[in-house]
Amino acid sequence: MTSTGRALSADAEDVLAALTSALGLVFVRADLERSANEARVDAEVNRARAAFFAAAGHNLRTPLTSVSASVSALIDSGDLLDDDEQAQLLGTIRDETARLERMVAKVLSQTLIRGADIVPDPEPVDLGGMAQVAIGRLGPTANAKRFDLQLPPDVGPLWLDVTMLEQILLNLLENAVRFAPDGSTITVAAEQSGSHVDLRVIDHGPGVTPDDTEAIFTEFHRSGSRTEGEGTGLGLAIVAALVAAHNGQAWCEATPGGGATFVVRFPLAQQPQPVDGHNSNTPDSVGPL
Repeated sequence: MTSTGRALSADAEDVLAALTSALGLVFVRADLERSANEARVDAEVNRARAAFFAAAGHNLRTPLTSVSASVSALIDSGDLLDDDEQAQLLGTIRDETARLERMVAKVLSQTLIRGADIVPDPEPVDLGGMAQVAIGRLGPTANAKRFDLQLPPDVGPLWLDVTMLEQILLNLLENAVRFAPDGSTITVAAEQSGSHVDLRVIDHGPGVTPDDTEAIFTEFHRSGSRTEGEGTGLGLAIVAALVAAHNGQAWCEATPGGGATFVVRFPLAQQPQPVDGHNSNTPDSVGPL
């Protein structure tokens, strides 16, 4: 019956039944598609986590093996080793321990970044000086590479959180050193354009596939063209998070002639005004990597 009390015709009832059935199919299909999408997301997350733990296990095992071998040599053959040999073993222990510390710090930093409202504590920065510090912290891993710093002193004014900037530079440089061929040049360049400054770290390694140029900044992701190198898959995700905290952007583009160029864009800023006498609630443990 209709609202006026008139009975529906048989044809009208058939049409109504068909519409009801079609509507039901739409809802069923939408539910199935949502379930399928959720399953794909879960599978991708699980795959990424598995890849991360496999990479982390391999990357932790290598320096631990070097430390263990060096310590054993010092204990077992200390009296038979001359000063140079002992110094070399101690240097290996120092360098590999620093490498382990950086890996663990990346995991801890990303955990804190995901769970904290990070606010930069800006101050004037010297990009050239910061880049030199970051290169120095790379240690012997950078010895086989050349660095070309193209950082004009008059770029700016640029107000950034110094601790965060050091993390950004170190992670980008570690990524470049990992994939750049020995003897090649890694360029760190800055250019001011309009209301922002673009900071580029340029390598001539295997590059990044077009499909990976955005995904490479997500957690645990390792580009298909760059999976042979060591790494946790967290360094670039940390870069993206810290750049975003400065209202900036991060992206990857191809290097002319081959390789990858990672760009971070920071807005120009004047001296910030303190809020309630305190500028930052950045977790204290999110420090230099």
